[in-house]
Amino acid sequence: ATEEACSLLSGYYMVSDAGKPLRLPSTPTPGTGTVGGDADNALKDVYSFYGEVSQVPRNVTCDQAPGGLDWVYGGPVHDEEYFVALNRHAIFDSLLTAWNTTGNPSYPRLFDNLTADWVCQYHPEPASIDGVGKAGPWETLQAGIRASGPWPAAFFGFQQAAEFRNSTRLAMLASVAEHGQFLSKFASRGNPNFRSMQYHGLANLAAYWPEFLDASAWLETA
Repeated sequence: ATEEACSLLSGYYMVSDAGKPLRLPSTPTPGTGTVGGDADNALKDVYSFYGEVSQVPRNVTCDQAPGGLDWVYGGPVHDEEYFVALNRHAIFDSLLTAWNTTGNPSYPRLFDNLTADWVCQYHPEPASIDGVGKAGPWETLQAGIRASGPWPAAFFGFQQAAEFRNSTRLAMLASVAEHGQFLSKFASRGNPNFRSMQYHGLANLAAYWPEFLDASAWLETA
């Protein structure tokens, strides 16, 4: 019964009008072209933030699956701002644009890999913000930024990509719920700039995933 429910839920998001403004108007024609820049660098696990360029190691084992990205890697000068930026997942936007431009399956495949890996490593959300700190992947500002743009855009934009696996789609949905729970508790944290982004992220979750039981409460809080 659980397996059937998961299959139906995944299928619903593939074919429904949910998130319609973020869905691509058509599925890109498969191709092998590349776009260069951040998207192609990410295929080699190379990321650039604030002028710091480095290959992020894959040295984390998660649920018996080796080769997970080191999401708290500090870059070439061990700068916490490097992995703060890494955990905002702006690369999802670059990968989506690259796939829409070229149809190259390497881009959605990497999106799928990064998403499944991040959720595996950072599930569930922290019960409190004690010890999370600025450097944590679940720092409130990072959660708000993910929810404000990269996650909704990528989730709905990649729906027709064969490389976006059902298991990853469901893992991302589970983490969307966790982001909503986390931000509904802690979006009031920080300065006005932080709070505006955190509440914006919470409102986005409610708007793009109204099917969630707590979506109306998220929207009211935001």
